[in-house]
Amino acid sequence: MLRAQNDAATRLTTGLRVVRARDDPAALIASELARSDLARLRGRAVAFERTDSIANVAESALAEISDLLVEAEALAVQLASRDGTSQSEVQGIAEQLGSMLNTIDRIGHTTTFSRSRLFDGRFTLAADDASLTLPEISSQALGLRGLDLDNARGVADAVRAAARRVSDARGKIGGLQKWTLTPLVRAEGVRLENTAAAESIIRDADFGRETAELVRAQILAQASITAVLASRGQTQTALSLLLAR
Repeated sequence: MLRAQNDAATRLTTGLRVVRARDDPAALIASELARSDLARLRGRAVAFERTDSIANVAESALAEISDLLVEAEALAVQLASRDGTSQSEVQGIAEQLGSMLNTIDRIGHTTTFSRSRLFDGRFTLAADDASLTLPEISSQALGLRGLDLDNARGVADAVRAAARRVSDARGKIGGLQKWTLTPLVRAEGVRLENTAAAESIIRDADFGRETAELVRAQILAQASITAVLASRGQTQTALSLLLAR
């Protein structure tokens, strides 16, 4: 009875039905396997969420570059329409284009995640069997350096080609997120929830049942003590009567 009382108190204190192997060997094995699965699933979930975060950073940077290229194309169209445009205006457009190209270079060089450059042409987003290598992003890599500003049509064509490359990269990132990362994160979340629930059923204590068990053990212990005391009292009474005779 004392052991039952102590075991019930331990389960209520720890919140666990299986504290030691002797409590339930089979349940302990199943619980440890479930805990191992939980650790693995948490690791996978964190990895997928990290990859999704990197993809968000990369896509945001490419969106900025896309906006710059839209403005650059508008400037290229202005170059093509030189009627009534002074030389100083042409020079101003050329300087704006140069500034935009420098900004593209800066974005491509400084977009990082945990100190790793995302647009060096080698960084790869990976999730299970799916992977995507991010392109190198710079004005040179996009074919925007060394353009002949006197050939306005050639400048516009180069800008449009660069914009298509950036849009294509954004689309691939979005596809990886929509069709791979988001389903994986959602699936791992469901597996985590189900595995945690199973581990809880196996290992966690039922507080109502354990409380009732503790009260029962305490009542039995108190009853045993009362019975012993009563028995001793009866024995003392009998001895007193015998001695009185």
